[in-house]
Amino acid sequence: MDDKKICFITCVNHDKYEQEMRKYINHLEIPEGYVVECLSIRGAKSMAAGYNEGMMNSDAKYKVYLHQDVFIVNPHFIRDMLDIFADGSSDEAAYRKYIRDLTMRRGKIVSVARDPEAESVYEMYYEFE
Repeated sequence: MDDKKICFITCVNHDKYEQEMRKYINHLEIPEGYVVECLSIRGAKSMAAGYNEGMMNSDAKYKVYLHQDVFIVNPHFIRDMLDIFADGSSDEAAYRKYIRDLTMRRGKIVSVARDPEAESVYEMYYEFE
């Protein structure tokens, strides 16, 4: 296992979504000493099967499972993720349950187009909340 590797695993069936997702991954700040790996799984029987295939094909300690049309906009995502695992809170089941419940009650996904006039495969997400 490579303790300094982060692997982004995605099941892909739409190349344009994958290309856009990769643009966001390529703009993430990578902490010194860490490397990023991206695995795209095509033709999997299910997302679970695809994610398992990706998991088995990476020696990264940290694995991030993304749907192909999920774009990480926080440039500090990797550092923030590493902070969560570093403080040990992810080891506490009660704390994980609290965070999960809080996210389900108060979490919100918001999407706003950069250019609402531009034609794109993402038009359905231009104004989403």
